[in-house]
Amino acid sequence: MIKITITTILLLFSMLSLSQEAKTFEKDNIKFEYPTEWVQRDFPGYYILVSEPTKEKMSVMTTFDVTVVENRNNLSMYCEEYESQLSNSEQFKDYKIKEKKEITFKGMKAIEYHCSVTISYIPLEWKSIVFIKNDKAYKVTTSSMIGEFYLNKEKTERIFNSFEIK
Repeated sequence: MIKITITTILLLFSMLSLSQEAKTFEKDNIKFEYPTEWVQRDFPGYYILVSEPTKEKMSVMTTFDVTVVENRNNLSMYCEEYESQLSNSEQFKDYKIKEKKEITFKGMKAIEYHCSVTISYIPLEWKSIVFIKNDKAYKVTTSSMIGEFYLNKEKTERIFNSFEIK
């Protein structure tokens, strides 16, 4: 007899709805799914950046981006560089690391950041996961205005969960 729980049904439904409502980004060794209404953006310094479509009201779009830096093999050193860039940015006001922790991401040792900052009077929040693979540093990030960050958390977590690197 097959026993199906409510959790199993919800999990299957969420997987089904993501695959039906998602575009796939695939380039080189990176692959992930993102909402169909989101768009790819060409933004200097990013390997890939996808975001919500432009809104009519004054706001900042929720984004998901990947940066790749060649010739890096030390996670701690790369994280020090990352933190230094953030804390020394002239654009950033009230920069704060709310949480920093070691995690395992897709089977790799990683550092997860949860940060906030104000840029041009706009309060932003983001989550970054940083890891090293094949002498490359990868930083996978989602960001949004502080109020929007938690409203879009389910969407952005689905993107993180679909992220694959070969």
